[in-house]
Amino acid sequence: MRVRRTVWIAGLLALFVLAGILWQAFHRAPAASGGLQSLDQKPARLVYGQRATIVMLMATWCKYCAYDDRYVWPALMHTPGVTLDIVNVSPYGGIGNPGPQNPPFSGQDEVGARVGAAGMAANLRRYLAVFHLQAANIHPFIDPAGVSHWNIQYFPTILFINRQGQVVTRSNGALTLPEARRALARTLKS
Repeated sequence: MRVRRTVWIAGLLALFVLAGILWQAFHRAPAASGGLQSLDQKPARLVYGQRATIVMLMATWCKYCAYDDRYVWPALMHTPGVTLDIVNVSPYGGIGNPGPQNPPFSGQDEVGARVGAAGMAANLRRYLAVFHLQAANIHPFIDPAGVSHWNIQYFPTILFINRQGQVVTRSNGALTLPEARRALARTLKS
């Protein structure tokens, strides 16, 4: 009888462990392996913040991405413990025009020629300089295979990830500053 109870308890514990592993697999941010590279084209991993991480999967030519990079992220990057990982996933050059802050998203796409990984990295360097995205908590990457790897349907795709590594909000498209502040607040509370 005692052996049966021990086997039953061990089986129940194994079931809880398996359920925990499956839950984490479906609720964690992508591992970002595969094509993610630093700007010097070496394999890289996302940099997670102590309190929250924002991952922006973008195209440098995109006006919506440029809007968030010009008007939204600079306001949020002063939040302690928050990191912004900018991942250029588009194989096309060009730097989008964000337009004025109001009305939002009234700029213009500036799609250039198709470029390889070296061109993606060079274009992202120029982009970061244009939008003054040089803070210590902003980390740039390229991912030449990113559109399929991250399941991107819109530019930008933005992930708000809490300190446990769980995606709290996924935005398929750009955000205004109030929308981004709400998403970050939800992420910090989770």
